[in-house]
Amino acid sequence: MESDLARGDQPQDPIARAADLRQLESHIADAVYYLRHSCEPCAERHFDRARRHGASEEQIEAARLRARGPEEDDGV
Repeated sequence: MESDLARGDQPQDPIARAADLRQLESHIADAVYYLRHSCEPCAERHFDRARRHGASEEQIEAARLRARGPEEDDGV
């Protein structure tokens, strides 16, 4: 049987959804880091992974803008 994520759906299980959100946030934070350190291919790889965990294009664009701004303590 195909998983929810393989079909492109969000998982219904709250624990699985929380894990997806943590992964999404982690991949976006990693992408911001790599953009700030001039590794566009690395950042794109993390954006692709974030999309697989449910990131919207608006979230990706916000991360790109954040990477261009002053560096913040992202907890990374």
